[in-house]
Amino acid sequence: GRTLPEDWKIHLQAERMAGHPLAEDDPLIEAVRWSICEAELLQVIARGRGIRRTETSPLDIHILGDVALPLRFDLVASWEQAQPTPLEILAARGLVPDCQPEAKGYWPTVQAALSDLYPSPDAARFGFAATLSRDETSMNRYFIDESSRERWARLSARQPGSRYSIPVLVDPLRREELGAVLELAARKPENRKKQGARPTFATVAGFLVDHGIRATDPEVAARLVSAMLPTAFPTPQDAEEWLDAIPPEDRRFDVPEAALARDWQPEVVYFDQGDELLAVEVLVAGDARDRLARRLWLASPDPEIDAAVGAIVEALGPGTSMTCRFWDRAP
Repeated sequence: GRTLPEDWKIHLQAERMAGHPLAEDDPLIEAVRWSICEAELLQVIARGRGIRRTETSPLDIHILGDVALPLRFDLVASWEQAQPTPLEILAARGLVPDCQPEAKGYWPTVQAALSDLYPSPDAARFGFAATLSRDETSMNRYFIDESSRERWARLSARQPGSRYSIPVLVDPLRREELGAVLELAARKPENRKKQGARPTFATVAGFLVDHGIRATDPEVAARLVSAMLPTAFPTPQDAEEWLDAIPPEDRRFDVPEAALARDWQPEVVYFDQGDELLAVEVLVAGDARDRLARRLWLASPDPEIDAAVGAIVEALGPGTSMTCRFWDRAP
C-alpha cells in the first residue's frame, strides 16, 4: 500500500508552503505529492537499517504495492505469481516429505503440519492437487527455494495416533514446533534404504522440462540435475554416478509437443565452485524464468558478461568463493 491524499488536499498543502496560489502544473505540488507517497515508502524501507546488516544478519525487503520506486529490484511479480505452493509452505515450516505421496501416512502427516489450512487428510490431498501435479508432491520431483537442507535431520514422522509414518526432512530449528503436532522419531533402517532409490532418467528429464529448463550439454547435465533436485542428488558427483549407471539406451527422452511450444530461450546458469565460476548453457522457457531465477543464477548468453565475470574471477585469485547476482539480464 501507500499513503496518498486527494489531489486537492495536496494542492492546498503546497500552497500553504508557498504562501500564495499555485497553478496545477507547479513543480512544488508534485514535490509535495512525492514526499507523501514515494518518499514515505523509502523511509519505511530504511527503517530496516539495511546498512547495519552483515552476511550473518541479512535483510530482505518485500514491497507489496504498485508504486514505482528508485530502487533496484531482484524480482518483480504479480500477487498471484508470488503465492507459495502448499509444499513451499510446508518446507517453510521446517518439514519436507522424503517419499512419494502414495506412501501410507503421507497425507495425514502433511495435514497435521498444515492443520490451519486443511481440516482433514483428504482436504490436504485435494488442496495439493489444485496447485501441484501428483509427481511434484515429493521432494524427488520438487525443489524448495535457496536454503540448504544439508543440516536437516532425516527422520520419520506421523500424525499422532496414526499407524503409518513417512520419511521426512526436518529443520532442526523447527523440530520442537513440529514435535507438538507430529510424532518424530529416528528412521528405521528399511526406510533409509527405500528413500535411497533414484528416479529414472525419463523422470528427471521430464521434471526439468516441466519446470522450464533443459540442458544443452550432456557433459554438464549432472550439475544442473543436482541443483534442481538437491535431495535426490545432494552433490554433482551423486548425479554423475547416477548418470553413469544408466545405459545409453535408457537415456532417451522425447520432449512433449506441448512443452516444445513454450518460448525457449538460450540462457546461462552460473555455478560457484569456490575457485572458479562454471557457466553452463541451458534453454529456459519464458514462462518459467522468474521462478527459476529465484533458485539459479541465470543470465542471457552475452560475451561481455562472460568477459566481466572472468575478469573478476581472475582478479580475486584461486580459492575465492563468489556470488553473482543479475538484474534485468545485466551484471
